[in-house]
Amino acid sequence: MRKRTRRKHFDSDAHPVRLALFASKLTEADDLCSLRTLELMSMAALDAGQATPADLLTLRRSCRISAELAAAGIGPEAAPLAQAALDALRRCGPGAEQVDREAVRQLLDVYDQQRLLTSWAGLDRAINRVVRGRVQ
Repeated sequence: MRKRTRRKHFDSDAHPVRLALFASKLTEADDLCSLRTLELMSMAALDAGQATPADLLTLRRSCRISAELAAAGIGPEAAPLAQAALDALRRCGPGAEQVDREAVRQLLDVYDQQRLLTSWAGLDRAINRVVRGRVQ
């Protein structure tokens, strides 16, 4: 007698909207708050001349998030500032020149305004695009 394959079980009660929400893995509001704290601590370490490579990476990611939000139409004036801040972060090491620190500080001020203007989902989308490597 031929062996029968097992019947696959499909959840007939799956709600498509609930499934989409759980699959998207939205960032919690506390995580966004702690991300802002981490960015400010990285900027303080850069000002003190004690920035680690992790601090510089955090600042580079915040520059990329700001550029991604600008590309999405939220604060488009941040695009040239983001490029200038990325160039400044490439030039500087743990202790940065005053000009480089000012470029990063200006971008973080504009990025703060972008965070206020955008929705929670838009900010989460930009963060995920940068973290998952879709944005250079």
